[in-house]
Amino acid sequence: MGMQVSVPGANPQVVAQAATEQGLALRMVDNLPAFPDEAVPDEFQEIRLAGPSGMISVRSGPQGLTLVVWGNAEEALRAALAKLAARLAELSSGTVLAAGRTWQVAEWLAVGAPLVEA
Repeated sequence: MGMQVSVPGANPQVVAQAATEQGLALRMVDNLPAFPDEAVPDEFQEIRLAGPSGMISVRSGPQGLTLVVWGNAEEALRAALAKLAARLAELSSGTVLAAGRTWQVAEWLAVGAPLVEA
């Protein structure tokens, strides 16, 4: 099982900027290995970013982006996921979809950035 948060309206092109700002390195693109210094493609179905103590999967869909980590992810990785989701939201809709509702990003962070089990 995993834990996830969605960023409605987020464009895949903003992932590279947000990932670089957060110090996350690209590791996989659409189930193929990628070099850490490789550019995030403009279009993808799923990429994996190396974060503290694990990977963050970013899935692109028609409604926006969904970020996923394993359900047993350490606090550092969950915090990295929250920071990445918040930055992606700031660069797009300003909202996240988590814990069964749509939140303004500042409100979501203020209540501890709850995630949804996937």
